[in-house]
Amino acid sequence: MSASRSAVPFTVIGGFLGAGKTTVINQILRGASGERIVVLVNDVGDTPIDPELIASRSADTITLTNGCICCSLGDEFALTLPDLLELSPPIDRVVVEASGIGDPGRIAQYGTLPGFALDGVIVLADCEGIGRLLDDGRIGHQIADQLRRAHVVAMTKSDLATSDELKRAKARIAEVVEGQGIPILEISNGQIPPEIMFGLGNDHVSELAAATSDSSMFTHGIDVQTVPVPAQVERVLLDQWLAALPEDVLRVKGVVNLADDTAVVVQKVGPRCRITARPDRADEPRLVVISITGTEFSHPDW
Repeated sequence: MSASRSAVPFTVIGGFLGAGKTTVINQILRGASGERIVVLVNDVGDTPIDPELIASRSADTITLTNGCICCSLGDEFALTLPDLLELSPPIDRVVVEASGIGDPGRIAQYGTLPGFALDGVIVLADCEGIGRLLDDGRIGHQIADQLRRAHVVAMTKSDLATSDELKRAKARIAEVVEGQGIPILEISNGQIPPEIMFGLGNDHVSELAAATSDSSMFTHGIDVQTVPVPAQVERVLLDQWLAALPEDVLRVKGVVNLADDTAVVVQKVGPRCRITARPDRADEPRLVVISITGTEFSHPDW
């Protein structure tokens, strides 16, 4: 990998069998929007990638019409990851589907290998069946551990559940992850807003205003607000505001010029926050807040 090239974002999608991981992966590949994504799955032959996306297929690889690739994890997962960095044209992102009974947190550790940057762990939970799975004495502890490894929990098939079922499922998940501040999102048809799923490791957010000016890209139940930022901000005030945001704030990202004449990129998913140095001060500093509809939070008093 070229020394000047940024690390490749590495996202893990976990969840028990039937939670909807394949549906989410198909939605990711459909919305690649010019990105060259490599999706790694447990067994590529059994993954029902939408036929119209497929350009060619081999024993362990599916090449897609949009330049993306779907590959089998294989037995030498850690050894083959560096090979992805040598692909030409270069890849923009890696998405890994964790096994239904696997530990997504363990797979996420591979995202810290040289050349990669862990971009987040999304764990899916079937809102109709999550309570039953958690109560199962054989696998309940594994399901709970999966949920606790998440940056974001996405409750799938919410369009098929009643309002009472959704409330019970969310309450049960919240009980499992209590105290960790992990946001819980309701989704349907495998549609997770990309601004929530991706971007924790991406320091290049100079086009935030254009990307978030049209909230129609987001699913029902998600609000996007741009928080104005003054020319410079005291770091302690920024940290205090971020720490005080409620759990239903799913994402915060943006660029801020600090009072010490440095600039930073802010990336927050649930309780996990990264503030990294930016080489140049921002001409238009701003913060974008993505939250569940109806969430109230105070705008910063800079």
